[in-house]
Amino acid sequence: METPAAVLFDMDGLLLDSERVYRAVLTELLLPFGHTASAIETLFLSLVGVSGAPSRALLRPYVPHDLEAFDAAWHGGVRARLSTGVLLRPTVRESVTALKQAGVCMAVVTSTHGAAARRHLEHAGLLKHFEFVVAGDEVTAT
Repeated sequence: METPAAVLFDMDGLLLDSERVYRAVLTELLLPFGHTASAIETLFLSLVGVSGAPSRALLRPYVPHDLEAFDAAWHGGVRARLSTGVLLRPTVRESVTALKQAGVCMAVVTSTHGAAARRHLEHAGLLKHFEFVVAGDEVTAT
């Protein structure tokens, strides 16, 4: 098999086992408002890959008060849980290391905000392997 010149990786759910943390914190924050676990799961799945204003628009019907404060609490809760370490998905470290050793240019493309993405990749010991990280708040969606 021919070695690719470059590889693009998604971050949450592919490189990092972080989606379960986002889902858990969202569930903990929304259950007290009377939403069912099933409804929260459906909401969460609709949020995967969405960032910024479109994600807040999806959240709006579920949050009965200040959406900005809710968003800050959600991301703050995720940040706190991931500050002690970010679990990698299976074979990620081996795969990324092998690609780097083969001279393959690698980048991460994610809907996560850039500062958080770089922080999570750094905590996981992966950031040094990537030439670029292109994040949801760094591009415009069309």
